[in-house]
Amino acid sequence: MGRLRTFFLTSLILLAGVTVVHAQVDTIAKRPYYELTASLAPTQHRATGSLLLRYVNQTGADLHQLVFAMDNPQQREDLISRVRVNRRSAEVTWFFKDQGAPFDGFELDAKRSMPPDVVSEVEISFQSQTAVDRDDLVLYQGDWFPRVVGPPDTTGVTVDRSLMDVDGTIDYPVEWRGALSGLILREDAIGDRVELFNAAAGIKHYGIVMGRNLRILEDELYGISVRTFTPSDDEDWGSRVLRQISEVVEYYKRRTPVTPPLILNVVPDGADKQHASVLFANTLTLPYRPGQHTADISLELGRALTELYWGFGGAAGPDVRISAMEQAFSHYGVLMWSRETNRDTSWVEQVDSRFHAGLLARHHPAIKEPVGDPMENGFAGEVGAANAFLTLRMLENSLPPGSFAELYDKAIVQYAHHGMDRDKLTDLLAEQGLSVDDSMLDAFDNGLPLMDARIVYTENRGQILDAWATEVRVQRTGADALLIPVGIVQTDGTLFIEVLQPGRDSVLLRSPLPPARTVIDPEQTLPLLSSAGVDAEAVGLVAVALAQEERWPELRDLIDHLDREGLPRTGEVANFWAEALLHTGYYTQARDLLHEAVQSGSGDDELGNNLLLLGKSYDLLGQRSQAIEAYRSAANHIGVSAEATHLIETPYTQAN
Repeated sequence: MGRLRTFFLTSLILLAGVTVVHAQVDTIAKRPYYELTASLAPTQHRATGSLLLRYVNQTGADLHQLVFAMDNPQQREDLISRVRVNRRSAEVTWFFKDQGAPFDGFELDAKRSMPPDVVSEVEISFQSQTAVDRDDLVLYQGDWFPRVVGPPDTTGVTVDRSLMDVDGTIDYPVEWRGALSGLILREDAIGDRVELFNAAAGIKHYGIVMGRNLRILEDELYGISVRTFTPSDDEDWGSRVLRQISEVVEYYKRRTPVTPPLILNVVPDGADKQHASVLFANTLTLPYRPGQHTADISLELGRALTELYWGFGGAAGPDVRISAMEQAFSHYGVLMWSRETNRDTSWVEQVDSRFHAGLLARHHPAIKEPVGDPMENGFAGEVGAANAFLTLRMLENSLPPGSFAELYDKAIVQYAHHGMDRDKLTDLLAEQGLSVDDSMLDAFDNGLPLMDARIVYTENRGQILDAWATEVRVQRTGADALLIPVGIVQTDGTLFIEVLQPGRDSVLLRSPLPPARTVIDPEQTLPLLSSAGVDAEAVGLVAVALAQEERWPELRDLIDHLDREGLPRTGEVANFWAEALLHTGYYTQARDLLHEAVQSGSGDDELGNNLLLLGKSYDLLGQRSQAIEAYRSAANHIGVSAEATHLIETPYTQAN
């Protein structure tokens, strides 16, 4: 018992340093590898099974004792029925957390030693009673089967199961097999927690969403079982998904040394979901759309899989918040995949809109105080990730071609499970002999500084030979060192661009067609405040945050100012602007704005909302008959029908 108490004290120190082992090629051979066979009895919250563990003794001497973590809330000492080490029997001693041990588990004492630096086999027959019910799902979670911690006197870092380490064969009740067959292995890769269950236990979720039975299509690639759960009456969908997910896995197996789990699953989700997403640590969901183009399937799966395995989100697990820099590195992995496989990169614009929103929120004169509490609406946190992603791309452009892609590979291999920060990025740059200005690194913590460029003067000099000459003068703010694109929208609608050189304030454009208007950074390639002001999605993000905080005067002044500078009047912009006008007493202006939006917005998603607001503006102006007409039109639109029907009977001025 003295030796066991010493182990407890040592383990308490060791647990503070527990980390998830990297999925690196050069460490695979030294990791413990688990082969698990189990039978689940969910109604009894019980499992029985056998485990074959291949373990490499790295102590440098013969080893006889190993410690295992295993949940044992009932403190039963008969859960292990048999233990053999290198085909010779071993003895088990149990210990329990509420008796002072760092965790529930046991120590085995082998009669045959485990020699150093060779693979030893440990066979364990066990019973577990740790399954729980969660959201109609029978879940076997935590250390429900034995997890090796290491020798009792280990002074280094303890070892954990990683995503690659567990292979399993599971028997499950026959009633699960009607709607879904096959195993989904979930391992959160957070500390030492492991969860394994069969997706068929989630029959309620998938049965309602899909309304049909599912079957598995499976392929093996680089030793990885890639599976698609497809509706049994639409195997074509599953076949296309399987081909595309295999293509992504193949790309990354050639591109990086990082390895996904032995089993990778794609399951269908409702068509109302926008994008593919991570369900569990080795399972993706993809909206089921039978007619979806194969290229769209590939992009969705590529983005989700990249974020899961070749970024920081998947490594941290679904319940762990990751930093803005880590989110940026995950985004960069998706961008690299998109670039190198000639996929659509338009999703980058959506991320950049969040950066633009941050620019507006921090620097536009109409906004008087900070916008958005990340604990309330997530606005500030999302903008931080977008800022970091743009900073990464600017950093990439400042380095020799290809060098940042190499740095990214090293970051994922070395730090995906341990977190990424400025110091580690600086170390990676130094390892490659690269250096960048400190202000670039400061931007990860403090955001990029305010940069802006605005056209202050334009002179059309007419046609000279075969071109139309236009002089454009630009006022810079914090952007003296930037190459700034200046564009002319020609009379046929096409764009002609010249670049304003660093330090210069004017440029002469010679366009092949007459100019209709001039525009700064027409393709929005730079982090400029002026670019943010014409990004309708960015304005919408800021508007949502201001509306949630009921800062109507600021919202009104912001959109009023941006409208004069060329902000497109989308249905969403009109909706936010009108709501701010109504809340601040500008009823006539709101009515006129909404009337214009309704007249031009026949196919706009915001048409129903704008009709409803139009009716309210009429009510506030005392024009009841026009209000009823607007409410009747709004009542035909999902989402506002109930409120519109109510306001037909009760004027808005009386309902509030």
